[in-house]
Amino acid sequence: MSSDLNVLVAVSDPLRCLGIEAVVLGAGVARACDFASSARDLAEKMRHLERYAAVVIDLDLNDSPALDLIARVRSLSPAMGVLALDLAAGADRTLRALRSGANGVVGAQATRAEIQDALRAVAAGGRFVQASSLASLIHQISRQTPEPSHEDLSNREYQTLCLLARGMRLVDVAGALSISVKTASTYRSRLLEKLQLRTNADLIHYALSNGVGVTGAVAGQVRAGALAERR
Repeated sequence: MSSDLNVLVAVSDPLRCLGIEAVVLGAGVARACDFASSARDLAEKMRHLERYAAVVIDLDLNDSPALDLIARVRSLSPAMGVLALDLAAGADRTLRALRSGANGVVGAQATRAEIQDALRAVAAGGRFVQASSLASLIHQISRQTPEPSHEDLSNREYQTLCLLARGMRLVDVAGALSISVKTASTYRSRLLEKLQLRTNADLIHYALSNGVGVTGAVAGQVRAGALAERR
């Protein structure tokens, strides 16, 4: 399925870009990759989506509102294949990415063959979710609980939760989401109310306990800060 078009790849890490480029070329869906390292770069390249066979978006693109970016691509080009990269490999983010307009999602454990299959599928207008994610995704969709859950949050509230859980201040959250500090504060108040939480420490504890938006070294850093605040 060779194409004269390129694949637009929105990923911040240069080394990962090289790896993705090799996978894209191996999949035979495009002649080359065009890279965007930030939300601003991606927004600029979105003006020419007709040049691309598919768009690949990292859900952790420099703490940008990736779900909004996916929705914007879908709005500008309803037929465009969009593949989301989710290194956190969380069923909640996978579901939100799909609901925002992604055709497929691959996680950190995806093999080269799975990523290539995903690229071919979304470029052809199909859908793809790697086999290892299906069980947790089905559970996420079918789960019904009366307890407060981040599933009840809007995308903006969810993004605010993820950023605050990483230890970001409201002013930084506002900058990352391109909103005012007042609006960021409103989202924080709403999510605290919906989750029945009181403080940022409670919020971070909730995020860590539920695997929301905080992984790896970042998790260790915010966990230490949260525990210190709770003492």
